[in-house]
Amino acid sequence: MVMRSRPVRSSARLLGLALLGAFALPMAVVSWQSTSTTLTAAIYPGSCRKPQTTAAYSLTNLTKPAEGSGGVRGLPFVSETTVAVGLPALQSDSFALIVARDANHPDNAVACGDLNRATAEDGAAMFVGLFEQSSSLHTGVATLTAEGEQTIVRVYVARALNGGLGIESPFGGGGIDQADVTISVAVTIEDDELTVDQAQLVVGDVVEFVVINEGDDPHEAILEERGALEVPLENEVDEQTESEDLGPKEEARFIYRFEETGRYQLADHIGDNYDCGLVAEIEVVNESP
Repeated sequence: MVMRSRPVRSSARLLGLALLGAFALPMAVVSWQSTSTTLTAAIYPGSCRKPQTTAAYSLTNLTKPAEGSGGVRGLPFVSETTVAVGLPALQSDSFALIVARDANHPDNAVACGDLNRATAEDGAAMFVGLFEQSSSLHTGVATLTAEGEQTIVRVYVARALNGGLGIESPFGGGGIDQADVTISVAVTIEDDELTVDQAQLVVGDVVEFVVINEGDDPHEAILEERGALEVPLENEVDEQTESEDLGPKEEARFIYRFEETGRYQLADHIGDNYDCGLVAEIEVVNESP
């Protein structure tokens, strides 16, 4: 399935600046842990538009907060690495900082930022904006701080800082709308289970997904390719196929036209809900002869 790339909105840039201020505190304040899906980072020669394929400096894998984060949305993946190169050397040539899913390679990039020659007033720190790649919805910031002949690289990346699809406006204008819907699928989320009332669909179906939270905790439903990590599909009006956060008994709707066969999933990625099994698979098949 081809995913359309979307520009990072100004609100995401503003939130990225907010992250800079919020995470200027020492990282030791919070306990961090690995997640089931790895985000990796590395500095590559070249630029985000044309990076080389071999990393110059590998960075520590990004992790999320450990216990106590609850259902907080937007918590960043974080990494801190001391690399054996001075900040002036990183500023004297072209480099790109790439955050990728699983094995770090430009082909797997979810966010990227070109290193620059702008520094803080004391010349000891560089700030880099990390822009979304391949419709991943991941954006963030990186700080590079001079430490003698070394550089401390801190990376902060979060998903969907630009908000995504609002639940109060599920259909939008143009493209497909309520009149085009051919089938409705009920998506029920409880605190220990996510279920759908129809798990097999046909190519050409225009599906209205009706999501209701029957649990006591916040939940969401994201329609994505099977095995994806918070990468919602986009419908024909460039709206993301997700419910956003739902409180108890809240309901949301979104629509999507399936144009090819494949396996998809509806998943709840709040906290550790996905790891606890809050996911339902959907198969799309050709219509029977």
